[in-house]
Amino acid sequence: MAQSPDKSPTVNDNETPPWGRWIAFFIVLTAVLNSVPWLLGYRQLGIATAVEQGAAKVEQRMLGEDSPDVVREQIELQRDSLKFWTVVALIQDFLFGPLVLVFRAGIVAVAFSALAAVSGRRPRLPIVMSDTVRWQGMWVVGFAVRAALTLVLDRGNVDTSIAVFLPAASFSATTWTTLQQLDMFGLVGWLGMAWSGWRHQQANVVTALLICIVLAAIEISLFASGSLLINLSMRLTLLPQ
Repeated sequence: MAQSPDKSPTVNDNETPPWGRWIAFFIVLTAVLNSVPWLLGYRQLGIATAVEQGAAKVEQRMLGEDSPDVVREQIELQRDSLKFWTVVALIQDFLFGPLVLVFRAGIVAVAFSALAAVSGRRPRLPIVMSDTVRWQGMWVVGFAVRAALTLVLDRGNVDTSIAVFLPAASFSATTWTTLQQLDMFGLVGWLGMAWSGWRHQQANVVTALLICIVLAAIEISLFASGSLLINLSMRLTLLPQ
């Protein structure tokens, strides 16, 4: 039997790699790790604090312009939104967070295979998918480090992004939220997926890096926008006044 181009002794083009077991394991482990700040109460405290900040904004904005009863009603409406934002956070941590591992791995693998097909190379989607799934482990390692630091430091605002290395300065909300998406473990994961695309001859080094940079930029932009929207909504309220 002819040896595969990447000379990997454990991968056969005629077999579908068992990446499903890896991604299932990563999904379960991510959900478990994300439960740590919830079990310690830090996640609930952060949501409650943001909602109370929104209530304070409502009071500050409406005081002197409306009757005390109207102001009180709007403040209660803001505080009643606590359950809604708690559900949103639960969905984010236990549904969207784990599933994004699957989407990220799939999109990168499909992008590499599609490029290979267009360029006249042999598409190797199952094998590339197997590698991109395994590289999702870097994001899971990041979750594990944050969970461990939460336990050790006994605080909820643990960060593993490049923002921790920046000097104390005044950043806009948009800039700071974007910087927080630049997770150090995630950056390693993106580089690893680019290496996989090149190793399996789906693209040259430069093209593989460019694909991952573009996809990473899109992901960071979407995550930053969503995070900013949710955080500002909790603090400034989306409820009608």
